[in-house]
Amino acid sequence: MSGLRSGSAANYHHHMREEWKGRREGKKGRREVQKESQTFLFETSTTAATTTTTTAY
Repeated sequence: MSGLRSGSAANYHHHMREEWKGRREGKKGRREVQKESQTFLFETSTTAATTTTTTAY
């Protein structure tokens, strides 16, 4: 149980969110959801990069 909470907690939560999302949107398809999460990851990393650049000045 502790392993699930520490390491896989984020993955588990992400999986549950995907499940709920798929049900809500009438099984839009895993590929669509994956694309959205990838976009989110890209946006987050871009924001982080911008923040780092700003701090460097």
